Amino acid sequence: MKQAGLFGLSDHLKRLSANGDLLEALGRIVDFEGFRVILDNALACSDGSKDGRPPYDCVSMFKIFILAAQNNVDGKPLRDHLEAVDHHDALAWMYQMADKDIALSAVEIGQMHQLILQRSKPDIAGQYAVTQRGIRDSAVIFPAPSDVPHLMADFATWLKEASLTPENAFEAHYKLVTIHPFQDGNGRASRLLMNLQLVRGGYRLVSVWPQDRLQYIDAIEYAQLNGDTTRFQTFMHTRLLETMKEYVNIIGEAAINLAKQDLQSEPKEDRRKLTADEIAKMHADRGII
Repeated sequence: MKQAGLFGLSDHLKRLSANGDLLEALGRIVDFEGFRVILDNALACSDGSKDGRPPYDCVSMFKIFILAAQNNVDGKPLRDHLEAVDHHDALAWMYQMADKDIALSAVEIGQMHQLILQRSKPDIAGQYAVTQRGIRDSAVIFPAPSDVPHLMADFATWLKEASLTPENAFEAHYKLVTIHPFQDGNGRASRLLMNLQLVRGGYRLVSVWPQDRLQYIDAIEYAQLNGDTTRFQTFMHTRLLETMKEYVNIIGEAAINLAKQDLQSEPKEDRRKLTADEIAKMHADRGII
């Protein structure tokens, strides 16, 4: 018997609509239903009469492929496309939550997880794990499923009192991924929660690049096995610093480009050369002799 979902999505889907959902925007421009017959014939979509997993709706898949193309996931398996759409919805939810003065409870964390897996793995989206979890080739042992609810309640209490610092954002990531409350998607949920706390604190999103993934996983595993998060905190603070530098560089380049455009748009008669006195004063202000 399929376990009932613990967390509803209706409120968050309404907020997504109010905030401008890209899929809804596409629907207002394109009559996707007009493609149904063509897609059904071309893709030979199942009518669901045979046993097995319920079929994907061809028109819905068409929308997803269009959205996936904008997220640079072309050539990937279907699940990767679905995960890209789920990530879009979860990120939109995160930015909405960042603007709200709402302390996250276990319920909101479950809603976040449901968004992360709502299309790619709907059977387990938003539901606590009911079996023991583990990671291949790792000695880390996660809490028993029966311990997850009270551990999540304790975590939510800690999160409510934690100040919005990078250290606490990274600690929230570590605590959630160590509880490992869900059967899958724990890393994605932990990183999304971390970024929510960072954005609320006025910082930028932090990403773990593919080339850094092994170092990232090793740092988490070391902390879980030894009870010392120093290596993990150092890794994440380094990534935050690199991200902030990237944004500063982007802003600097944008400012230079805007200044160039402004100069080019000025009428030539309004421009004048600096006088010798003005140049001397500029040099003096900068300590140039």
